[in-house]
Amino acid sequence: MRLGLLITLLGLVAALVLGVSSAAGDAGSAVIVLPPDCVALGAGQDCSDAVTPFTVETAGGAALSSVPDAPGTIPWTFAAAANGSIVYSEAVGAQPWSPTGPVWLVRPGAAPLELDSSSHDFDPAISYDGSKVTFARENPATDASDIYTTNADGSGLQLIASGDGVDHLSLPKFSPDGGSIAYACYPAINGLGTGVGCGPTAVGMHFDSGLMLMNSDGSGKRMIVVGELYPFKWLAWSPDGSQLAVTGCLTVTVDDTISCDHDQVFRYRTNGSDLFNVGLAANQITDESGPTYLDGLLYAQFTDEGAQSLS
Repeated sequence: MRLGLLITLLGLVAALVLGVSSAAGDAGSAVIVLPPDCVALGAGQDCSDAVTPFTVETAGGAALSSVPDAPGTIPWTFAAAANGSIVYSEAVGAQPWSPTGPVWLVRPGAAPLELDSSSHDFDPAISYDGSKVTFARENPATDASDIYTTNADGSGLQLIASGDGVDHLSLPKFSPDGGSIAYACYPAINGLGTGVGCGPTAVGMHFDSGLMLMNSDGSGKRMIVVGELYPFKWLAWSPDGSQLAVTGCLTVTVDDTISCDHDQVFRYRTNGSDLFNVGLAANQITDESGPTYLDGLLYAQFTDEGAQSLS
Protein backbone atom coordinates (compact mmCIF):
# COMPACT_ATOMS: atom_id res chain seq x y z
CA MET A 1 0.00 0.00 0.00
CA ARG A 2 1.33 3.43 -0.94
CA LEU A 3 0.69 5.68 2.05
CA GLY A 4 0.79 9.44 1.73
CA LEU A 5 -0.18 12.33 3.97
CA LEU A 6 -2.85 14.89 3.27
CA ILE A 7 -1.79 18.11 4.99
CA THR A 8 -4.28 20.89 5.63
CA LEU A 9 -3.26 24.40 6.65
CA LEU A 10 -6.10 26.41 8.15
CA GLY A 11 -6.80 29.49 10.22
CA LEU A 12 -7.17 28.98 13.96
CA VAL A 13 -10.97 28.87 14.25
CA ALA A 14 -11.56 26.80 11.11
CA ALA A 15 -8.79 24.37 11.99
CA LEU A 16 -10.42 23.50 15.26
CA VAL A 17 -13.54 22.20 13.58
CA LEU A 18 -12.43 20.37 10.44
CA GLY A 19 -12.94 16.60 10.30
CA VAL A 20 -12.06 13.97 7.71
CA SER A 21 -12.95 10.28 7.62
CA SER A 22 -12.76 7.50 5.04
CA ALA A 23 -15.56 5.21 4.00
CA ALA A 24 -15.25 1.74 5.48
CA GLY A 25 -13.56 -0.67 3.10
CA ASP A 26 -12.71 2.12 0.66
CA ALA A 27 -9.94 4.22 2.13
CA GLY A 28 -9.36 5.93 -1.19
CA SER A 29 -12.82 7.58 -1.37
CA ALA A 30 -12.58 10.27 1.28
CA VAL A 31 -15.67 11.78 2.88
CA ILE A 32 -15.30 15.34 4.14
CA VAL A 33 -17.44 16.53 7.05
CA LEU A 34 -17.61 20.31 7.20
CA PRO A 35 -18.56 22.25 10.35
CA PRO A 36 -21.78 24.18 10.89
CA ASP A 37 -21.70 27.56 9.17
CA CYS A 38 -21.85 29.56 12.37
CA VAL A 39 -18.41 28.28 13.40
CA ALA A 40 -16.94 28.22 9.91
CA LEU A 41 -17.71 31.90 9.45
CA GLY A 42 -15.35 32.76 12.27
CA ALA A 43 -15.09 34.08 15.80
CA GLY A 44 -17.89 36.30 17.01
CA GLN A 45 -20.78 34.23 15.68
CA ASP A 46 -23.43 33.39 18.26
CA CYS A 47 -24.90 30.01 17.31
CA SER A 48 -26.69 29.21 20.55
CA ASP A 49 -30.20 29.63 19.10
CA ALA A 50 -29.58 28.08 15.69
CA VAL A 51 -29.82 24.55 14.35
CA THR A 52 -26.86 24.61 12.00
CA PRO A 53 -26.17 21.37 10.12
CA PHE A 54 -22.90 19.61 9.44
CA THR A 55 -22.36 19.23 5.70
CA VAL A 56 -21.12 15.89 4.34
CA GLU A 57 -19.38 15.99 0.95
CA THR A 58 -17.19 13.76 -1.18
CA ALA A 59 -13.55 14.73 -1.65
CA GLY A 60 -14.59 16.09 -5.04
CA GLY A 61 -17.08 18.49 -3.45
CA ALA A 62 -20.34 16.64 -4.20
CA ALA A 63 -22.91 17.06 -1.43
CA LEU A 64 -24.01 13.83 0.25
CA SER A 65 -26.12 14.85 3.23
CA SER A 66 -26.77 17.42 5.93
CA VAL A 67 -26.75 16.46 9.62
CA PRO A 68 -28.18 18.97 12.16
CA ASP A 69 -26.45 19.48 15.48
CA ALA A 70 -28.46 19.49 18.71
CA PRO A 71 -30.62 22.62 19.09
CA GLY A 72 -29.03 25.24 21.32
CA THR A 73 -25.54 23.75 21.15
CA ILE A 74 -22.37 25.19 19.63
CA PRO A 75 -20.19 22.49 18.01
CA TRP A 76 -16.50 22.83 18.77
CA THR A 77 -14.12 19.96 17.91
CA PHE A 78 -15.66 16.95 16.16
CA ALA A 79 -14.97 13.66 14.40
CA ALA A 80 -16.88 11.46 11.95
CA ALA A 81 -17.34 7.71 11.46
CA ALA A 82 -17.84 5.76 8.24
CA ASN A 83 -21.51 5.10 9.09
CA GLY A 84 -22.32 8.83 9.07
CA SER A 85 -22.23 9.37 12.84
CA ILE A 86 -20.58 12.58 14.05
CA VAL A 87 -19.42 13.28 17.60
CA TYR A 88 -18.63 16.77 18.82
CA SER A 89 -17.86 18.61 22.02
CA GLU A 90 -20.12 21.51 22.81
CA ALA A 91 -18.63 24.96 23.39
CA VAL A 92 -19.88 26.34 26.70
CA GLY A 93 -20.89 29.93 25.97
CA ALA A 94 -21.90 32.00 23.00
CA GLN A 95 -18.50 32.30 21.33
CA PRO A 96 -16.52 29.63 19.43
CA TRP A 97 -13.45 30.11 21.63
CA SER A 98 -15.38 29.27 24.81
CA PRO A 99 -14.32 26.21 26.87
CA THR A 100 -15.56 22.85 25.63
CA GLY A 101 -18.38 20.95 27.26
CA PRO A 102 -20.75 17.99 26.82
CA VAL A 103 -20.17 15.40 24.08
CA TRP A 104 -22.96 14.87 21.53
CA LEU A 105 -23.54 12.29 18.79
CA VAL A 106 -25.58 13.15 15.70
CA ARG A 107 -26.34 11.09 12.61
CA PRO A 108 -28.72 11.18 9.65
CA GLY A 109 -32.32 10.36 10.50
CA ALA A 110 -31.84 10.19 14.29
CA ALA A 111 -32.34 12.59 17.17
CA PRO A 112 -29.16 14.14 18.66
CA LEU A 113 -27.86 12.17 21.64
CA GLU A 114 -25.93 13.66 24.55
CA LEU A 115 -23.30 11.03 25.42
CA ASP A 116 -21.82 12.78 28.46
CA SER A 117 -23.02 15.87 30.28
CA SER A 118 -19.77 17.08 31.86
CA SER A 119 -18.91 20.68 31.00
CA HIS A 120 -15.22 19.77 30.93
CA ASP A 121 -15.15 17.20 28.12
CA PHE A 122 -12.90 17.75 25.10
CA ASP A 123 -11.23 16.02 22.12
CA PRO A 124 -14.05 13.57 21.24
CA ALA A 125 -13.35 10.85 18.66
CA ILE A 126 -15.35 7.95 17.27
CA SER A 127 -14.33 4.51 16.06
CA TYR A 128 -14.31 3.94 12.31
CA ASP A 129 -17.40 1.72 12.49
CA GLY A 130 -19.25 4.24 14.68
CA SER A 131 -19.80 1.87 17.61
CA LYS A 132 -17.57 3.47 20.27
CA VAL A 133 -16.70 7.02 21.33
CA THR A 134 -13.74 8.25 23.31
CA PHE A 135 -13.04 11.67 24.83
CA ALA A 136 -10.99 13.40 27.52
CA ARG A 137 -12.32 15.12 30.64
CA GLU A 138 -10.38 17.85 32.43
CA ASN A 139 -10.22 18.95 36.05
CA PRO A 140 -10.18 22.75 35.56
CA ALA A 141 -8.45 23.35 38.90
CA THR A 142 -5.36 21.33 37.97
CA ASP A 143 -5.48 20.92 34.14
CA ALA A 144 -5.07 17.17 34.75
CA SER A 145 -7.36 15.05 32.59
CA ASP A 146 -8.56 11.49 32.07
CA ILE A 147 -9.77 9.50 29.05
CA TYR A 148 -13.16 7.79 28.82
CA THR A 149 -14.98 5.58 26.34
CA THR A 150 -18.70 5.03 25.85
CA ASN A 151 -20.88 3.12 23.45
CA ALA A 152 -22.46 5.14 20.65
CA ASP A 153 -25.87 4.77 22.33
CA GLY A 154 -24.57 6.45 25.50
CA SER A 155 -24.26 3.26 27.55
CA GLY A 156 -21.15 1.77 29.10
CA LEU A 157 -19.27 4.92 30.15
CA GLN A 158 -15.84 3.78 31.32
CA LEU A 159 -12.69 5.47 32.61
CA ILE A 160 -9.84 3.83 30.69
CA ALA A 161 -6.84 6.11 31.36
CA SER A 162 -6.23 8.37 34.35
CA GLY A 163 -3.90 11.35 34.54
CA ASP A 164 -3.59 10.60 38.28
CA GLY A 165 -3.97 14.29 39.04
CA VAL A 166 -0.59 15.18 37.48
CA ASP A 167 -0.87 14.40 33.75
CA HIS A 168 -2.91 16.06 31.02
CA LEU A 169 -4.19 13.36 28.65
CA SER A 170 -5.55 14.50 25.29
CA LEU A 171 -6.28 13.64 21.63
CA PRO A 172 -7.53 10.06 22.11
CA LYS A 173 -8.01 8.42 18.69
CA PHE A 174 -9.16 4.88 17.83
CA SER A 175 -7.00 2.78 15.53
CA PRO A 176 -8.67 1.82 12.23
CA ASP A 177 -9.57 -1.63 13.57
CA GLY A 178 -10.90 -0.18 16.83
CA GLY A 179 -8.60 -2.28 18.97
CA SER A 180 -6.26 0.46 20.18
CA ILE A 181 -6.34 4.11 21.22
CA ALA A 182 -3.45 6.52 20.76
CA TYR A 183 -3.25 9.65 22.91
CA ALA A 184 -0.92 12.40 24.11
CA CYS A 185 0.36 12.82 27.66
CA TYR A 186 2.15 15.77 29.26
CA PRO A 187 2.31 17.44 32.70
CA ALA A 188 -0.76 19.22 34.03
CA ILE A 189 -0.25 22.92 34.78
CA ASN A 190 -1.21 22.64 38.47
CA GLY A 191 -0.89 18.90 39.00
CA LEU A 192 -1.62 17.85 42.57
CA GLY A 193 -1.67 14.06 42.31
CA THR A 194 0.86 11.36 43.11
CA GLY A 195 1.30 9.86 39.64
CA VAL A 196 4.70 8.83 38.29
CA GLY A 197 4.32 10.58 34.93
CA CYS A 198 3.66 9.36 31.40
CA GLY A 199 4.49 5.78 30.48
CA PRO A 200 5.72 3.17 30.89
CA THR A 201 8.05 2.47 28.00
CA ALA A 202 8.84 -1.10 27.01
CA VAL A 203 11.51 -1.19 29.73
CA GLY A 204 9.26 0.31 32.42
CA MET A 205 10.47 3.93 32.39
CA HIS A 206 8.24 7.01 32.82
CA PHE A 207 8.78 10.47 31.34
CA ASP A 208 7.21 13.93 31.60
CA SER A 209 5.53 13.74 28.20
CA GLY A 210 5.04 11.61 25.10
CA LEU A 211 2.75 9.73 22.77
CA MET A 212 0.94 6.76 24.27
CA LEU A 213 -0.87 3.65 23.03
CA MET A 214 -3.30 1.40 24.88
CA ASN A 215 -5.83 -1.26 24.08
CA SER A 216 -9.34 0.14 23.66
CA ASP A 217 -10.34 -1.27 27.07
CA GLY A 218 -7.49 0.66 28.76
CA SER A 219 -5.11 -2.26 29.18
CA GLY A 220 -1.59 -2.46 27.79
CA LYS A 221 -0.60 1.19 28.20
CA ARG A 222 2.81 1.98 26.74
CA MET A 223 4.74 5.02 25.56
CA ILE A 224 5.83 4.93 21.90
CA VAL A 225 7.41 8.41 21.57
CA VAL A 226 9.16 10.28 24.37
CA GLY A 227 8.92 14.08 24.38
CA GLU A 228 6.53 16.85 23.51
CA LEU A 229 5.70 19.01 20.52
CA TYR A 230 4.47 22.00 22.55
CA PRO A 231 1.94 20.44 22.86
CA PHE A 232 0.63 17.76 20.52
CA LYS A 233 -2.34 19.33 18.71
CA TRP A 234 -3.52 16.73 16.19
CA LEU A 235 -3.17 12.98 15.79
CA ALA A 236 -4.19 10.66 12.93
CA TRP A 237 -3.71 6.95 12.26
CA SER A 238 -2.52 5.43 8.99
CA PRO A 239 -5.08 3.03 7.44
CA ASP A 240 -2.95 -0.02 8.33
CA GLY A 241 -2.35 1.14 11.92
CA SER A 242 1.43 1.16 11.54
CA GLN A 243 1.98 4.93 11.77
CA LEU A 244 0.70 8.10 13.40
CA ALA A 245 0.73 11.60 11.95
CA VAL A 246 1.12 14.20 14.70
CA THR A 247 1.00 17.99 14.57
CA GLY A 248 2.97 20.06 17.04
CA CYS A 249 5.59 22.72 17.45
CA LEU A 250 9.29 22.32 18.19
CA THR A 251 10.12 24.46 21.21
CA VAL A 252 12.85 27.00 21.83
CA THR A 253 13.89 27.86 25.40
CA VAL A 254 15.35 31.34 26.02
CA ASP A 255 15.93 32.61 29.56
CA ASP A 256 13.89 29.73 30.97
CA THR A 257 10.94 30.72 28.77
CA ILE A 258 9.55 28.15 26.33
CA SER A 259 8.36 29.56 23.02
CA CYS A 260 6.85 27.99 19.92
CA ASP A 261 7.30 29.12 16.33
CA HIS A 262 5.63 27.14 13.54
CA ASP A 263 3.54 23.99 13.62
CA GLN A 264 4.97 21.00 11.76
CA VAL A 265 3.69 17.50 10.99
CA PHE A 266 5.70 14.49 12.15
CA ARG A 267 5.22 10.80 11.39
CA TYR A 268 5.97 8.03 13.90
CA ARG A 269 5.75 4.25 13.82
CA THR A 270 3.39 2.68 16.34
CA ASN A 271 5.69 -0.25 17.13
CA GLY A 272 7.83 1.88 19.46
CA SER A 273 10.88 2.07 17.19
CA ASP A 274 10.61 5.89 17.14
CA LEU A 275 10.70 6.11 20.94
CA PHE A 276 13.36 8.84 21.11
CA ASN A 277 12.69 10.46 17.72
CA VAL A 278 10.16 13.13 18.75
CA GLY A 279 11.90 15.97 16.89
CA LEU A 280 14.10 14.01 14.51
CA ALA A 281 14.37 15.55 11.04
CA ALA A 282 13.77 12.17 9.41
CA ASN A 283 10.33 12.05 11.02
CA GLN A 284 9.36 15.60 10.06
CA ILE A 285 6.99 15.79 7.08
CA THR A 286 6.46 19.55 6.69
CA ASP A 287 8.80 22.54 6.77
CA GLU A 288 6.44 25.41 7.42
CA SER A 289 7.72 28.95 7.83
CA GLY A 290 4.27 30.43 8.28
CA PRO A 291 1.79 31.06 9.62
CA THR A 292 2.95 31.20 13.21
CA TYR A 293 1.64 29.06 16.04
CA LEU A 294 -1.06 31.65 16.84
CA ASP A 295 -2.13 32.23 13.23
CA GLY A 296 -2.81 28.72 12.00
CA LEU A 297 -2.62 25.00 12.62
CA LEU A 298 -1.59 22.07 10.46
CA TYR A 299 -3.89 19.06 10.30
CA ALA A 300 -2.86 15.81 8.62
CA GLN A 301 -4.59 12.66 7.40
CA PHE A 302 -3.07 9.61 5.75
CA THR A 303 -4.19 8.61 2.27
CA ASP A 304 -3.43 5.53 0.19
CA GLU A 305 -3.03 7.56 -2.99
CA GLY A 306 0.14 9.50 -2.26
CA ALA A 307 0.60 12.86 -0.57
CA GLN A 308 -1.89 15.65 -1.22
CA SER A 309 -2.27 19.11 0.25
CA LEU A 310 -4.96 21.69 0.80
CA SER A 311 -4.60 25.34 1.79
